[in-house]
Amino acid sequence: MSKISFSIDKGFYESETPPMVFQSCTNLYPKHPETLDASTKGALYRTPGLSQLNTVDGVGRGILKDTFNNVLYIVAGNILYKKTDVNTIVTIGTIVGSGRVSMAWNGITLCIIVPGSKGYFYTNAGGLTEITDATFVDFMTNSNGGVTSVCYKDSRFIYTTDDEFFVGSTTTVNNGQDFDALDYDDAEVKPDPIVKAESIKNELYIFGTETIEVYQVTTGSGFPYVRIPGATIEKGLLARFSLVPFDNSFVFVGASSNEPPAIWRGEPGSASKISNSAIDAILDTYSDSEIASITAWTYSDGGSWFAGFNLPDRTLVYDATASMIQQRSVWHERLTNNTKHRVEDVANMFGKNIVIDNIDGKVGYMSRDITTEYNQAVTRSFSTGYLHDNGYSFRISELEIRATVGVGNTSGSTDDDPLVTLYISTDQGNTYNSLGSRKIGRSGEYYKRMIWRRLGRIPSQVMFKVETDDTVPVDFYSMAININGNARRQ
Repeated sequence: MSKISFSIDKGFYESETPPMVFQSCTNLYPKHPETLDASTKGALYRTPGLSQLNTVDGVGRGILKDTFNNVLYIVAGNILYKKTDVNTIVTIGTIVGSGRVSMAWNGITLCIIVPGSKGYFYTNAGGLTEITDATFVDFMTNSNGGVTSVCYKDSRFIYTTDDEFFVGSTTTVNNGQDFDALDYDDAEVKPDPIVKAESIKNELYIFGTETIEVYQVTTGSGFPYVRIPGATIEKGLLARFSLVPFDNSFVFVGASSNEPPAIWRGEPGSASKISNSAIDAILDTYSDSEIASITAWTYSDGGSWFAGFNLPDRTLVYDATASMIQQRSVWHERLTNNTKHRVEDVANMFGKNIVIDNIDGKVGYMSRDITTEYNQAVTRSFSTGYLHDNGYSFRISELEIRATVGVGNTSGSTDDDPLVTLYISTDQGNTYNSLGSRKIGRSGEYYKRMIWRRLGRIPSQVMFKVETDDTVPVDFYSMAININGNARRQ
């Protein structure tokens, strides 16, 4: 008999060929001790839960921080809201449409663009007004796609259409709300459609469908921005709202000419792919319009940086810290009721990670101290890689899962004696059979061990899946297996 320690910290990787590797990791994420002599090299921590702060009229469409005035602006449903502290939210006015909006702030004026439809300015003094300037209206009505995005850089708002980008006045001129019909330019390297403008590391990035061009401010006369030679990135942006700043860089769903979609991390002058082949295969199953609908959000917590991508029916999350430690792209999945995660966007404000919702009108915050999503239980699960012995059969006499035991509630209350269930598959993960559940332990029962014995003969190879949906703060640390025969970890 030999005992094998089975690694559980690899994250999500579902191969197109399941017999090669099929590892799920849902509502859990890999965590690695950044010190010596830890009891395990890697664990799976529970993803944060959600707690409600406010109710708004519809799903979230955009969120923007005004850190100077300590205010959070939220567009949800057809309303612009201003959140002034953790608990208070104020209605400002009506924003048309139902899809995501582009937002920017210049220190005085908030600008909101409903892509291809309307634009709005908001100031504390003037309230919310629709942009009716003739130059802006001309770009909105006569340019391909209308006005599609806005960002702020060097005292100006920068706007995009499919064909060109244009600027408003400086902040000192009518709070940035004036326009000049001659203040526009187009992308110069390739004639690909423009998708979005973004200010990143004090440079202006113009994202097209096949290239990314970088501009800097110029002190000369004429148009105030000039392209930086040699800074072009040969990748395009395929989903406007998948582009988000991330850990001193930016991430996005994109591709170059004649490439399938992938997820990239951009730096000045270059982009590196962070999606692995499993993620690429998932992206390849969606239509062009479904790819264009992908949205993204980012946040940091406990020393980890996360970038989440809301696909049409699932949410995949990149973990920069785990990727750095493991020297490969590490992902996990977050699901709400077996579909994409309900968080639409995140902003760190008032000492919390404030979130808006894509299911209903909830504004809340995420925290690992919360074990539910708005009081609804969360199913957390992971599956292992394959255990095999080059085609030989073997027997498993014992399997033990180490986790944070003794975290149940007091006797008689909800989830007073929570459970973890173990499943087994000997057909490459096509079907799983339950091996029963073990108790995590009531509060203070730290001696609990979760052990399954006499699991029987394995004809060739085996996979295990571990699952819990109890509302307790359980994290998983390791798995150990006792085997008879020639089996060994591969």
